[in-house]
Amino acid sequence: MFRKTAVLLLCGVIFLLSGCSLVTDGEYISSSTHIPTGSGEHTETERSAEVSNYAQLYETINMLVEDCIEYATIQFVSYPGNMESDLSDVCLSVARDTPLGAYAVYYIDYSLNRIVSYYEADVTVVYKRTQEEMESVEVFQELDTLQESMRLAMSARQDRIAFLVEEGELSEESIVQVMESAYYSSPETILYFPKYTVDFYPEEGANSIVEVTFTFPYTATTAATRVEEMSLAAEEIINRIEAGNVSDQIEQMCSILREEVTYDEERVSSDYSRWYNSYTAYGALVLNRAAGEGYAMAMKVMCDKMGIECYVVRGSLDNVNHAWNIIRLENGELYHVDSSAYDGVELFWNDQEIEDSYVWDTTAYPVCAGESMNGISTTAQSAGAATPGSGGEQPQEEAPQQPQEGEEPQEPEEGEGETENPPEEGSISEPDNGDGDAPAQEETESQQEQQGE
Repeated sequence: MFRKTAVLLLCGVIFLLSGCSLVTDGEYISSSTHIPTGSGEHTETERSAEVSNYAQLYETINMLVEDCIEYATIQFVSYPGNMESDLSDVCLSVARDTPLGAYAVYYIDYSLNRIVSYYEADVTVVYKRTQEEMESVEVFQELDTLQESMRLAMSARQDRIAFLVEEGELSEESIVQVMESAYYSSPETILYFPKYTVDFYPEEGANSIVEVTFTFPYTATTAATRVEEMSLAAEEIINRIEAGNVSDQIEQMCSILREEVTYDEERVSSDYSRWYNSYTAYGALVLNRAAGEGYAMAMKVMCDKMGIECYVVRGSLDNVNHAWNIIRLENGELYHVDSSAYDGVELFWNDQEIEDSYVWDTTAYPVCAGESMNGISTTAQSAGAATPGSGGEQPQEEAPQQPQEGEEPQEPEEGEGETENPPEEGSISEPDNGDGDAPAQEETESQQEQQGE
C-alpha cells in the first residue's frame, strides 16, 4: 500500500501488502494497489475467507483494507466467541485505530447470516481516499530521506504528501522543521514557503500516517516564471565574478549584492511572512530589494550553482530576527557570512567572533571554528573593534542599503494577490522565524509593475 524507499523508517511498522503489483517509479519502489473508487477499474473487489478465532478475524478484515478490497465473505468455522460482538469490535478498530484505516476508510459494514450449520458474514469496506492518494503514502528510514521527499513535493508544488511514522518519534514540530530544512536548502526551486496543515491518522496511538497539505502563493505559471527569472539573474552575477579562490568569489558576490540590492528596512520592521518577496532569493536577485533572509537565500542560490557548500542560518542580530549564511572556504573551514551587513572590509567570521551580536541554534548548524580571517582578536572586539553587529550596516536599525530618495511607494503587481486555494486569514500559523514576527498580507513591490505576468 505504501510507496517505499530502499529501507524503512520504522522497523516493525510495515504493512504486509498482498494482491498488489510492484512498479518502479524513479528512486522509489512503489507497491501499487487498486483502491475502490466506484469506477469498477480495480482488479479485485471481493474475497472469501475462513476464520476460527478473534485473531484470524482481525487479520482478515485488516488485510481487506491493506489490499483495498471492497467486499468479502467470511465463514466462521468452529468459532468460540460472540461473532456479532467480535465483528463489531474488529470493524470499528480497523477503521478507526489502524493508520491505513483511519487515513483511507469511511467505515466498514457487515451483516451476519446463518447458513445451515455455520455462520457467514458479508463485509463491505467504504473508502474515502483515491487510489493515487493511498499509493502515495511512503515509509522512511531517515529524516534526510523524508526531507528530500519534502523538497521534491514543494518544488513540484504538490498539494500534499503522506507518510507512515511512529508518532512518538516524529512530532508535528519536527515535521515542520523537516519542511523548513527542505525549503532553506533549495531556494532555487522552492520559491515561496507554503502555508501548511499537518494531520495524523489516527490522532493518537503508537503509529500514524501523517498527511501534510500545502497551499502556495501565486499561480503555478507565475511561480515558474519567477524561478526562471531568479535563476537567470543569479547566473548573470556569477558570470561577472572573476576567477579566484572561494573567499574571493564570495567577496565579489557580496559586493555586487551590496551595490545593487536595497535593504528592505520597511519590510523588516513589519510583520513577517515568507510569502513576501523580500524574504526570497527572487526579491534580492530580480527585484533588487530584500531583507536579510532574501540576501541569504540569494547567496545560497549562487553558491549552489557554483558548487560551493553553503547553508542558510536563521537566528537574530542584536535581538532582531535575521538570516545569514555559513560557507565553506578554500581552507576547508566553515565561516559565517552576512552579505546584508557586509561593510566592504570584513566578511568571514568564526563562531566566537560573532557570538556577542548574533544568536542562532548551534545544534542545528555546523560549527565554524576556523582561524580568524579578519586580523582581530576577540579581546579587540570586546574593546570596541568593528564586528558585523556593532559597525557598518545592520538590519532594521541601520539598513545596508536605504531606498533611494524619491522612490515611489510600493504598489502590488498585476495579479500579485492571486493564490491557488488561499487559506482563510489567520487559519494557519506561520513559524516565528526570519526577519520579522508573524504572517501578514501579500507583498507589495514597486519594481514588480515591470515584471508582468
